[in-house]
Amino acid sequence: MQSFELIVSGGWSGSREAFVEALLERLSKVQEFQGIVEGMTSLKTRELDSAEPSSDETWLSENGPLSLYFGTLDSALKFCGEISRAYKTLRISEPRLVPNEDWNKKWRDSYQGAEIAPYWKIIPSWTEDVSAGPHQKIIRMNPSLGFGTGEHPTTQLCMMAMANLEEKFGGARVLDFGSGSGILAVGAGLLGARSIDRCG
Repeated sequence: MQSFELIVSGGWSGSREAFVEALLERLSKVQEFQGIVEGMTSLKTRELDSAEPSSDETWLSENGPLSLYFGTLDSALKFCGEISRAYKTLRISEPRLVPNEDWNKKWRDSYQGAEIAPYWKIIPSWTEDVSAGPHQKIIRMNPSLGFGTGEHPTTQLCMMAMANLEEKFGGARVLDFGSGSGILAVGAGLLGARSIDRCG
């Protein structure tokens, strides 16, 4: 699937959050809109951010540019013209064709696992690194971009809470409600739970 990238940088009146919300409202009406990435881009943006901001503008470059992705060149060009007219101070790159890449593979290559206090260590199944401290509990998972990485704050808070209640898990029955990849269920097993049910 091909994508065309527009990079938005520059200034506008009001907060960044309000601007992004207004931008997403406009984008929701674009049939070929694929997604938005904040603060990351595959292009150099020095040329986009060269002007000095005026005192009544908030500058997108302070928190990184926005990358917008469209399924067709026509939709990217039309939206570029629309927001250029609506936001005169914005800087918008020319649409650029993004080469087809295996984004799952790129993510897998970059994800090295996660450590959660006080002793959890989540290791993806495709890595050979199983080094751990003497008191660490290893959880091997096959995570995806959507879940199972152990990096989400709710997962980490639950894992920390489980560690604080470790003595309660011996022989206990546990329900992992809303289970994705089952990190909490595996953690409960490592803490000695007798029976574990998962509910997705």
